This record gives sequence, C-alpha cells and structure tokens, in this order.
Amino acid sequence: MKLVVMRPAAEADLAEARNWYNQQRPGLGEQFLDAATAAARFISEHPEAYQVLHRDVRRAPLRQFPYGLLFRIYPNVIVVVAVFHARRDPNVWRQRSAADDG
Repeated sequence: MKLVVMRPAAEADLAEARNWYNQQRPGLGEQFLDAATAAARFISEHPEAYQVLHRDVRRAPLRQFPYGLLFRIYPNVIVVVAVFHARRDPNVWRQRSAADDG
C-alpha cells in the first residue's frame, strides 16, 4: 500500500466539483467526496490496475460520477495530478502533467 498525495491543483479540482455538486443537491458533494476517497484508497492498494492514458498518467474513474483521479506512480508515493471530468478537454490535465515533469 502506497501513500496517495494530491497536488494543490488536484485539491482545487476536488473542491470545485464538490461545491458544484452540493449546489445541485445538498449532500451530493459529500457523496462525490466519498467516491473520490474510495478511489484514492483503491489506488493506494492497486495502482497498476488502471490503464495509462498519456505517458505515465493513469485514470481511476469515480463510481457514480463522470470524474476520474489522474495519477502517477512513483517508487514511494502516488501523486494525483488532477480530479477531472471525463468530458473536459484532456489538454488541460496534460499541460498540468507536463509541468510536473520539469
């Protein structure tokens, strides 16, 4: 089991989506957060269960929500680079991921 950490941009993604869902229906944002937490827990135990999307970035879909945790596997840690809506332009997270390379 590896430690899962979130980049600040991924934390901002998570908060933004949670707030949006809470505006749609009270409590829905908490369900979204629970789904993200469950995905992060599964990633920590089975990080290679998910396919590579681009370079070494993988996507773990969230249950019941059209989002995924986009992450990289490092020797001692898993880093979530984005919490991303499935229909959003993938160039946004690719640019963020490329910035991590530098």
